[in-house]
Amino acid sequence: MKNFLLFCLLFVIQQATAQKLAVPYYATSEVKFYDISNAPADLLGTLNTTVSGISYKPNCVAFYNNEMFVGYDEPSADGFLHYKGVVVSAGSVTYTSVVKVLTGRVTTEIAVNPANGILYVACGFGDSKRRVLKMARDGLGTYGSSTGVFQNTPVAKNSQTYSGMGGITRNASGDIFVTDLSDNRILKWSGDNTLAQPTQFLCSTDANSILCNDVFSNTDNQSAKLFSLPEGLALDANGNLWFANNNDGYSPSIDVNGGSLVKLRSNLISQNLAGSRITIANVEATIYSKAGAKFGGLCRIGNFVYASDQGNGKVWKFDPSDGSFTDIGISATYPGNGQCAEPSASIFPSFTIVSCAYPNFGGTVVRLGNQTSVSIRASIDVDAPGDITINVSGTNFSGTATQNFENVGLQTMFINVNYDGLGTAGTKTLNISSPSPNVGTCSLTVPVYDSFFTFGDCESSLIDGTFTQNVAATHNITLLITVTKAGTTTFNVISQEFSGSLTTSLTLGQTSVIIPITYTPTNSGNTSETLTIASNEASGAYPTLPGFCYKSIQLLVPNLPCPELLTLPLDDASATLINSGNRNYSAQKIVANNSEITGSAKVVFSAEKSVILMPGFNAGNQAVFTAQISNCPNNNPPAANMYIQGRDLFDSNHQKFVPIGINYPTDYWQFSGNNEYIDEFDKTGANTARIVWFQNSVPGTSHTDADLNTLITKFSAKKIVSVVTLWNGYINDPNQLNSPNGYAAWWTNPTRVSMLNAHKKYLIINIINELGFGRGFAYDSNIPSDVTAFTNWKDQYKTAITTIRNAGLKVPLMIDAPIGGTSLKVINLAAAELLAHDPEHNIIFSVHAYWAEDDQTSEINTAVNNNVPLIFGELANKQLGADDWNTVPATGYSECYYGIDGTTIEHSAPSGFNYKSLLPTLKSNAIGWLGWEWLNDGCSARNFTTNGNFSTLTTFGSDMVNNASYGMKNIAIKSNAF
Repeated sequence: MKNFLLFCLLFVIQQATAQKLAVPYYATSEVKFYDISNAPADLLGTLNTTVSGISYKPNCVAFYNNEMFVGYDEPSADGFLHYKGVVVSAGSVTYTSVVKVLTGRVTTEIAVNPANGILYVACGFGDSKRRVLKMARDGLGTYGSSTGVFQNTPVAKNSQTYSGMGGITRNASGDIFVTDLSDNRILKWSGDNTLAQPTQFLCSTDANSILCNDVFSNTDNQSAKLFSLPEGLALDANGNLWFANNNDGYSPSIDVNGGSLVKLRSNLISQNLAGSRITIANVEATIYSKAGAKFGGLCRIGNFVYASDQGNGKVWKFDPSDGSFTDIGISATYPGNGQCAEPSASIFPSFTIVSCAYPNFGGTVVRLGNQTSVSIRASIDVDAPGDITINVSGTNFSGTATQNFENVGLQTMFINVNYDGLGTAGTKTLNISSPSPNVGTCSLTVPVYDSFFTFGDCESSLIDGTFTQNVAATHNITLLITVTKAGTTTFNVISQEFSGSLTTSLTLGQTSVIIPITYTPTNSGNTSETLTIASNEASGAYPTLPGFCYKSIQLLVPNLPCPELLTLPLDDASATLINSGNRNYSAQKIVANNSEITGSAKVVFSAEKSVILMPGFNAGNQAVFTAQISNCPNNNPPAANMYIQGRDLFDSNHQKFVPIGINYPTDYWQFSGNNEYIDEFDKTGANTARIVWFQNSVPGTSHTDADLNTLITKFSAKKIVSVVTLWNGYINDPNQLNSPNGYAAWWTNPTRVSMLNAHKKYLIINIINELGFGRGFAYDSNIPSDVTAFTNWKDQYKTAITTIRNAGLKVPLMIDAPIGGTSLKVINLAAAELLAHDPEHNIIFSVHAYWAEDDQTSEINTAVNNNVPLIFGELANKQLGADDWNTVPATGYSECYYGIDGTTIEHSAPSGFNYKSLLPTLKSNAIGWLGWEWLNDGCSARNFTTNGNFSTLTTFGSDMVNNASYGMKNIAIKSNAF
């Protein structure tokens, strides 16, 4: 049946110079829309006719305003699809709703009365289902049932009413024309709605049958069939009726010339004699044949007829004046068939409203009681040049604008909207629309303000601190105001380098308000700044502008911090002796008296620190000379303790300090003895020791505060910074941090606080080792339980920070990453929040690079870019296996499970991570690190030494100490703040 009916609706509308065409595609269940102004045609959009999982095969389409009717031909087909709100724009086809209208039969074509939306539906096939239905439209614009059936009135052939309904069309008078395919005739009903017996146009008749003889010739004067399975119908501009011969094998009489388009003269078809048979003579018909054609639907557009051709797989543009066929570049291997339709141009809107905005910064302030106007900005996507009208409506607001657009594409249109000054204060919604249908809408809000206070003399306002040039800081400013009635307002601070905002409720008679202001340096040469402080509820000199005032701020010029003090590991820096040989000296200033360079020595100077060469300098071969290395002048008084600035750590003398050192275990000996390894430790050149300490000592060892004091003191004598880290096993539960006898409580014991503060110039507190959701955990922000755990981890640390700071400890606090110390990803997520919580802003974050299974090196750039103070608190060459994280098998477990140094004792690292590749990255970014560990580790290969003595450095220890590129002996710089 599909091959018998070839139904292709071609609908076209003319909008300016653009002509549009829609083609239903049976095989792919699609309706495609084309612009046929030029050849080849341009595809404008495609609609898939699959509805509720059913792939409907479209035969035809018809239109009424912005509604589309799609008939389909399938064995179980019943009725047609009714789409509402159809819009073709920006390459897509949209609609607001679609329903299936039941008719009890297959729909082959649909004709529409454009005045009222009444449908005339040609239905077939099957003896009991051949119909032409008239379907009226109800008040809701729906079609529920037929209001008339054209049936059983034509003279039957072979005891059938119709063999099969094909094309259907309607003229301006309301007459209905229908093709009867196999019976080779055209039926006409008058448009008087009486459903009278039709007029029949026939080749010739014989008794009760219809017979077509080969008595006609086509335009090539070849013998041609007048009727050869007639399908599509169209009326041209002169009132002539055109029909298409499909010439399919179903036809009882095939035309060897192929399918044809046939014109019946208007004087013939204007006859309207009910029940009569009108035999068509040669003079009344003109036949245009096309080889191989199987014509289906016809549609007239202007002076042309467009015809679908299943046989050649094309849609042709046919010129009735000369009988020519033009290929317009639309291929349709199995198009449907359908009548012409001239739908509303609104299906193809000339523009679309994309968005709208109210420029409420720098724009007009709307105030209650003040008639004014505001400018609304609308973004318009223009498809066709021309005038565009936009309307704006809202309570107490109205406006309209018309603008001519000569160019297509995204354009901007401004609409002046008037406010009548009435109503109430608050947020008002404005709706933006157009009288042009189906172009979209948008809405926005406009605040209406009520003035209820004025600013005092802002220049005399006090700030509770000073701002230093290029040093970020936040202070409070107290503004003088006069409040005339209670209300809520927002103060905004505007300037190049200062910002601030405060939303607050003011009370009648209030005379001042305190606003936090933040200085964020962006211009290193800036020495002063003028703040604009504004509020929309403040009365001012201009009723359509925010009330505002000015405050001048002078930035203090800071004391320049000292540059880094670089020691020379190959020489004796403490004695200022520099051995002979090649040297590169960096200096901000070089002062040399009576000095000369001879022999093999080579000295190169560049700016970084001050070097003063003493009199008598002689750098001859094998010579020894003396030099004095001094800090730059510094007027800043020493700080009380080390501190964080940006992402860098500074010592109390304001020298940048990069911690490079080793983890130092304490649970293996008594501190009352003299068997510490500090002298041996110092030979490495390390500037930092991470002291592993226990809240509750390991049995058989001493861990008193006096012991800890002794250890820190001995390290300080070697100019080694102590990082004291509390170790009480592997911690999964962050709630232990703030429990009554928890880790925060241990740090804040008053006696212990006093002891720690005695060393505050060279002390860092590592609050607790590796706290928070254990190894093997993979944080996922999309999993609620993970988010809950992450939030609790942050909150517990916030509480601990507050507790420790309130106890009087101001030194840097080190916070280990969760997930066994490994997750730099989580640190990057939490760092800003935790830093902001600390009133000292003195926190450094520690990561333990056990990354055999998850290499997070890429996260370092994120940390650097986000100014995260960072140290790698544990850096090793071997790593415990994943299966051993949470349990210890009876047979023991392997601390050396993964090799993360490029060698393999047991297993290689799945991620490919190698600490040797990490260290150059840390060096280039001035990020510190602490190797694991000095001795007595569970994996002997992971020890720095075999017995605690420097002379017994392991392969790993020697690499970490002596490597020419990253070894601590060559890169560690000690602080001079002891």
